[in-house]
Amino acid sequence: MIMNTIFGKYDIRGRYGREINKNVFYKLGLAIIASYHPSRIVIGHDNRPHSKELVRAIISAMSNHGVRVYNTGMITTPGIYYLSQRFDMGLMVTASHLPLNMNGLKIVRNGEAIGIDTGLEKIKKFFNTELRKKEERGVITNKDLKPLYYRYLSRFIPKRKIDQKILIDPGNNSGVIYKTLLKNRNYIWINTSIRYNKKRDPNPFKRGVISNLKREKKMRNCSIALAFDGDADRLMVIDEESRLLPPDFVGGIIAMNNKQWRNEKIIVDVRTSQGVIEELKNYGYHVIISRCGHTFVNEAMRKHKAVFGFETSGHYYFRSFKYFDNAFIAITKILNILSKGRDLKRESERFRYYGFIGEVNIETRNKERFLYMLKKIFPNPKKELYIDGLSLYFNDYWFNARPSNTEPVVRIRLEAKTRELGEMILREIKKMKNK
Repeated sequence: MIMNTIFGKYDIRGRYGREINKNVFYKLGLAIIASYHPSRIVIGHDNRPHSKELVRAIISAMSNHGVRVYNTGMITTPGIYYLSQRFDMGLMVTASHLPLNMNGLKIVRNGEAIGIDTGLEKIKKFFNTELRKKEERGVITNKDLKPLYYRYLSRFIPKRKIDQKILIDPGNNSGVIYKTLLKNRNYIWINTSIRYNKKRDPNPFKRGVISNLKREKKMRNCSIALAFDGDADRLMVIDEESRLLPPDFVGGIIAMNNKQWRNEKIIVDVRTSQGVIEELKNYGYHVIISRCGHTFVNEAMRKHKAVFGFETSGHYYFRSFKYFDNAFIAITKILNILSKGRDLKRESERFRYYGFIGEVNIETRNKERFLYMLKKIFPNPKKELYIDGLSLYFNDYWFNARPSNTEPVVRIRLEAKTRELGEMILREIKKMKNK
């Protein structure tokens, strides 16, 4: 059944024309009404060719049943987070970083992203609900509300002049809206077409996207390069030496350059480099480890009132943004660092404790047994952690083994002091394939 495939941990996603279509989105609109009874909502979308059609379907469901709808058009997911504070609920039609043949829906309510444990299960329950149309239709207002969001973001833009050129790639998608805020001639924007095209994958961490961005950076003589994903809630950074900076290194750089946050709590996901975690602790931060995933980190941010948080997937969370993630605010933090004459390459060196960082997916028929066998093969760790699978910590290496929710694989992230040691451990883990 469709409803069993489109409801994920953090949002709703599926292939357009198969699991996702306008009829499904009309029913989603009804399920949201039955679950939460909103009176006013705001909705926006990314730049996929089918996003507007899906927006119209949800608006139709909402309006037919008396809900007033504000359609703000193309916007970023963080933009919807911000605008939702003025409404009962915010809806964003997007499949984020997934391929262009996908689409989906993100939902925010009362300052909280709705995931499977915080409301999606309820919406799923009402997916096939039939509702009687209201005699009085809800008013539909098509109005660009982005200027409200721009005014809020403008306070974060550094006032100091930045001498070097910065390359910014929104991927012909939602992040294009931020060009309004960064107009200085030193900001070089590429892939800014608002007409739908397939020139760039929505996932900025894809190998082809990274290599193209490095080529553009060199050709345009830029110092660093920045890229958004499809709905502009994730950020990818390439440093002065054209190296991809791991997102946890970027998070560490931001934290270490905001002294006013010192002694505060920071949320990191379980895959975060131990080099980053140790440096943050030495600096005075209280580091709290969370499960991976937007709704889990958002929940941990609110629970601990953390000042900042980040994920190895490229999400950056701020208490000043109601604990939500915002890639644009992360960019302004980076620009502030550069405006003080510092560079990202040097700032990242402090985190390079390990000579080897590797990730691999291991196919397995029994994920629980796989984790059990890992403990047998790698005995006597100095620490073990059961958050998002299993993490084992030793003197010269550590790894996290995280079972996939959708595939028969366990995802391994490993750090080791030397390349030889890291490759040896990976070989041992790979021997367990299909066991």
